[in-house]
Formats: sequence, structure tokens, C-alpha cells
Amino acid sequence: MSVPQLKKEIAVTTSQTPNRFMAAVVTKKVKFLGLDLEINKLSVQQTVDMRETAKAVASAEDELGNFKLICEIVRMGAKELGDLTDEELATLSLDDLVKLSDEIMMFSGLSAKAAEKK
Repeated sequence: MSVPQLKKEIAVTTSQTPNRFMAAVVTKKVKFLGLDLEINKLSVQQTVDMRETAKAVASAEDELGNFKLICEIVRMGAKELGDLTDEELATLSLDDLVKLSDEIMMFSGLSAKAAEKK
């Protein structure tokens, strides 16, 4: 009797890329709720994803749509806040969240007003 062989797929991730620029992340420190917070410049793909969410929000009847968009921008652009849920972010000041999302968008080469128009 032979022992059956199990085939397992193994995912390998590495931080090394063929091009050093592919792994580069541009960051800067901003103040959020009186504390230093590091924000990242959004990639082109993150920007496309964010715009798709903005289109879905604009066509939905959801009153909290804009808040969901703000939360997505904050999670994408601030690694430290990336694991917070919408409910957890809702406990923070809306004014501060809006300012932070605007800061992330401006740092990424987008203006909040331009994103709203699309």
C-alpha cells in the first residue's frame, strides 16, 4: 500500500523586487488629533479603487456613503489606521477625518474637489 502524496500550494512573498522603485513608499508626517501620523502617497491602483468607490457612493442612496469614502481614503493612506473599521473610525471627529482624507488626497496629487467632480 502506498502513502498518498498531498500537493500543497505555497505562497511566497518577498519584499525584494526587481526594481527598487517598485517597493518605495513615499510618506510624510502630519498631525491628526494632536498626534503625529505618517501618511502614504496613494498608488495609481489605490487612486483608481478610490474613484470607483466614489462613483458607487454617488449613485447610491446611502446617507453614509461619503463617510464610507472618507474611511476608505484614511485606511489606504494612513497605515496606522488601516485596520480600523468604519464603526471605530466613526468614534473620531468627522472634521478631523475629513481633513486627514483631504491631506492624503493632496499628498497623492489629487484634490478633494477634483475627486468629487468625477
